[in-house]
Amino acid sequence: DAALAVATAQSLVDCGGANGEDLARRYLALSRADGGEVDQSTWLAMRRLERGTPWHEAGDSGRYAAGAEPAARIAAVGLSRVHSREGLPGDVRASVSLTHRNSEAQAGALVVATAVACAASEGFRPTDLAHVLPALPLPPRGHSTICRVLEARHQAAHVAATLADLGAGPSAFE
Repeated sequence: DAALAVATAQSLVDCGGANGEDLARRYLALSRADGGEVDQSTWLAMRRLERGTPWHEAGDSGRYAAGAEPAARIAAVGLSRVHSREGLPGDVRASVSLTHRNSEAQAGALVVATAVACAASEGFRPTDLAHVLPALPLPPRGHSTICRVLEARHQAAHVAATLADLGAGPSAFE
């Protein structure tokens, strides 16, 4: 994951944005150099690239391609869109579909890239994510998951505030 994240960052810098063909070349070179300890979908995509499959068709699809590996390597894409998140979904799609053509894997990577872009933005406050994440183009299950996480976060904040009002901080649970 770390080597693919570095390759993604280098590609973004060298190409001035997400470039699936360049990423395919870099990922394949890494795969050949060290055998690459990657998830099954990425491994299969590298074998397809070796057989001449175009980069945009090499990624695994279906429910077994819903891994979290793309989210683990996507931070550089988010950082590249700190000043404007406008093209972020397309950049994420280009970066992820090389290995994972699964909507859940792409949605997870988009959430991480968006959070990174927001967190690196000047004046960002964590509460801003509550407004940004629900507006992302995600599959329905992705939206319901985000809403549940945000609701749980809101409830946890309410409990923490209530405990503080009662003078019972974290030490009350020790």
